[in-house]
Amino acid sequence: MIKDHLDKIANKIFEGFIENQYVIFREINNYHPNHLGTPIEQLKQLNLTINDCRITIANEYGLRIYRTAKRLL
Repeated sequence: MIKDHLDKIANKIFEGFIENQYVIFREINNYHPNHLGTPIEQLKQLNLTINDCRITIANEYGLRIYRTAKRLL
């Protein structure tokens, strides 16, 4: 159940990335461990993947790696 919820959020983040939504880049800037503090304009130049979105949301929810979320019920 938790994994499904996180998957839905990660998919929404990915949709927002594709749509170039500022708030999504702020989310990635705040929670993706490889992009903490990265300027928004620089993030927009990256080829982020759904996995980047999963990492972002897992970190926001306090899970160090996305695999942890997959094991939660």
